[in-house]
Amino acid sequence: MSLQSRLTRAGLFALTGLLLTQGQAFSANSEGWKKQVEAELVGLSATQKRSVLLCVRGAISINYRDTVAQSFQKGGNATAWALKISGFESLQMAELAKAVGWPDMQAYYEAETDATQRLIEGKLDRHGYEDAARQNKVTLKKIFDTDPTGLEEHKRNFQKFESICKDLASTFIVRAKGSASSK
Repeated sequence: MSLQSRLTRAGLFALTGLLLTQGQAFSANSEGWKKQVEAELVGLSATQKRSVLLCVRGAISINYRDTVAQSFQKGGNATAWALKISGFESLQMAELAKAVGWPDMQAYYEAETDATQRLIEGKLDRHGYEDAARQNKVTLKKIFDTDPTGLEEHKRNFQKFESICKDLASTFIVRAKGSASSK
């Protein structure tokens, strides 16, 4: 059974009305959440903010790999849940990139969110989604290639701002899983 068929069978289309559309899925606590993000970033330099974003990205990726990715293989509601988590995490990362002042990274995450949403809504099939993901990987590589900050500096910042990274990553993960489970 194709991924598209599984999504349709899961009745996911009925759930997508609230999903991801310009952040509306998070509207209930959006202002409080944005204030938390802004408060965590106060006093950090542009480079330090980018390091925090990359650290959060890494923490979310590890959590996703360890707790969500296998749901894609299960099909049905598990696949729908995994896709929604992916979309919600990308949406939050786009907001973080905006708060950090990194427009290229914001555009990357918005493209991720859009591709996930279009797949969920049936406007994109699996192959189209995979093509979009490949194109977005190229975009991400360009972002990293043009980042003037060296990897060593980011690594130092990861250690220096570990608590901020953990706080934000935990918040994003909990919000994404909670939103995916309730929508």
